[in-house]
Amino acid sequence: MMKKILIPLLVLFLANCSSVDPSAYKDKEPKLVLEKYFEGVTSGWGLVLDRNEEVIKRFIVKIDGTFTDNGTKGKLVEDFVWSDGKTERRVWFLEKKKDKNWTGKADDVIGSAEGVVSGNSLNWKYAYNLVLEDSVIENLVVTFNDWMFLINDNVLMNRATFSKFGINLGTVIITFKKDDLDK
Repeated sequence: MMKKILIPLLVLFLANCSSVDPSAYKDKEPKLVLEKYFEGVTSGWGLVLDRNEEVIKRFIVKIDGTFTDNGTKGKLVEDFVWSDGKTERRVWFLEKKKDKNWTGKADDVIGSAEGVVSGNSLNWKYAYNLVLEDSVIENLVVTFNDWMFLINDNVLMNRATFSKFGINLGTVIITFKKDDLDK
């Protein structure tokens, strides 16, 4: 009996652990240069979906990015306006570790986000302290697998899944657009 329960759970867990290797996108164009794309003002429009893919929230985000030290250190100030009228500010501090590797820190991120740029993509992985409204659980630490793809010089699309113990809890989808391409 125990074997009948454990095998499907193991298969479910392993299926949720699989992930595309960022190097699969190494030849894709246009090439994403993170410090170039997020320098200056960027706008975004997004959705938060639950694990059944029902939209539970919508948002608009404005990002003000600055990079120093030849583009190796960055600060992204994200200002969110949620569909329920609430506002939120998140500040990311980014650092380029190697040619294509980045780390990021923000208040709700546990430890550091680890990112790899490859071709037209960026893959971030990090633990996040998710604040749940109207729940008996106040805070829930989840794991994000966050993918961004540069469509053209102006548009970047983002799809992030968040999970707990390998079980998908939801998805965040964002479309970013540069406000000023002259920078």
